[in-house]
Amino acid sequence: MRWEAGRSKINIDVVHALFGKVERKDDKRSGVVEPGAALARHVAAEYGTADVFELAARAGVRLVYERWPLLTVGECEPRAGIVRVNLAALEQAREGDERFTKQALARLIIAHELGHFFDARLNRTKRQGRTGRQMAEKIAHAFAVELLRLPSRAFEEYERFWRGL
Repeated sequence: MRWEAGRSKINIDVVHALFGKVERKDDKRSGVVEPGAALARHVAAEYGTADVFELAARAGVRLVYERWPLLTVGECEPRAGIVRVNLAALEQAREGDERFTKQALARLIIAHELGHFFDARLNRTKRQGRTGRQMAEKIAHAFAVELLRLPSRAFEEYERFWRGL
């Protein structure tokens, strides 16, 4: 089944049935990692790529690079099919450390925002309130970690990096 925006609606239970639940031994948040990781595997299989730039292009997601105060590093507008990347965040790159180059940070931000995009498109559940937003963030984190094939602890390093700015 090919996923097309607005056409098919795939429940996360279907994704689990197709790809199985993922229990990451090194991650204590497995309850939220499972849907995010399963979603990443499903999306990569459906679109035939895990490259965030190619994935965005194939999914019809427009990548927009803009500068705004460094309160957020990226934003997603699922209905409009837009992912915004904050140029101020990319300017914080550490070119001597391959984990924190502009390219690595852009890929991470885009992967995370694509997690929000596909979660909104495929799961259709409105995540409202503080708990809903926290869950959406954890799913997007897990999506990015799985899509980029990062160790689960890597996202914690990136979060410490962002908090240190």
